[in-house]
Amino acid sequence: MKTLFAQFEQYADAQAAVDQLLNAGFTVDEMNVIVQVQVAKNELDVNQSTMHVDVTDKIGEQTLHGLAGLLSGRQPVRTTQVGAVYAVGELATVVSHAAAGADNTGNDMQSILVEFGVPTETAARYIDNIRNGSLLFWLRAEDERAGLAGDALRTHHGQHMVNM
Repeated sequence: MKTLFAQFEQYADAQAAVDQLLNAGFTVDEMNVIVQVQVAKNELDVNQSTMHVDVTDKIGEQTLHGLAGLLSGRQPVRTTQVGAVYAVGELATVVSHAAAGADNTGNDMQSILVEFGVPTETAARYIDNIRNGSLLFWLRAEDERAGLAGDALRTHHGQHMVNM
């Protein structure tokens, strides 16, 4: 099993990468995302003040898919390092919730990423870039499919990639 991390400066690039991964047969259960709440809200093509997503992910006649579908219905988590974020995926949820309690535990988002195996300098860059509006994405993939996932992330301008 491989874990691939990538950071996206542009939400649209992350959306395209997620779409390509889903079309290639990867599942949302393999994906993790951390993005500032305001960045996600600015990019979603729906009226956030009246949005209510039920089990179907449909908003009126619009069905959310890809990255928007992943982020729909999420509750923000306030972290000490990067502010309020949406965290999608089991590992992203663990990271963001642990970082939310960093004042009590001493674990900040950067140190948790380092514990996952991300190099210290890269983890610091991820945190700085999330703070500045980038989106952090990672995927757990079977070894034989990791190359396909890495190609999708690179094709759509994933930066500071880490493959573990």
